[in-house]
Amino acid sequence: MRDPFTSHVTLSSRSRSRRRLTSCAVLAASLLVAVSASHARADQSSLPPLLKRVKHAFMSGDADALRQCFPRREPVLVAFAPTDPPALLGPGPLDARLQRLMREQDTVDFDLPDPLPSAGASTSAYVKVRWTHQPASSDTLLVDYLYLTLRYAGGEAAWQITEIKALRR
Repeated sequence: MRDPFTSHVTLSSRSRSRRRLTSCAVLAASLLVAVSASHARADQSSLPPLLKRVKHAFMSGDADALRQCFPRREPVLVAFAPTDPPALLGPGPLDARLQRLMREQDTVDFDLPDPLPSAGASTSAYVKVRWTHQPASSDTLLVDYLYLTLRYAGGEAAWQITEIKALRR
């Protein structure tokens, strides 16, 4: 005969198996979340290398290298006052604008902020850069501030420039 006081306390083997499976599933899910979060943080830490690539592209006048820092398919806000009004440019017009910019301007200096910003867990960042350049047809040095809006594109696992605005100093 069963003891009426202890029969409700003991678990059947089926119930214990379910609890073990549930515990294992919860543990596996938490490990997956932790691993994917650490990979996202590692990928998002690529903000300083992106800024160094942008600097190198400006200093070398390489429009193709600069183009690699922008999204491949989405439009980008580009504003180079006072020469060009703000415009959302798709891939083709953006390529043409960057080629023209590099052809018409010789970069003398490109001062990144020191220390370089880190995005941490954020998916967007804003950077102000001092750009000293000279029109190809002139001896006049110009100083503009470039305001870069950067966004982490998870699908491409990379930081990209989504806006670039220049204001004359």
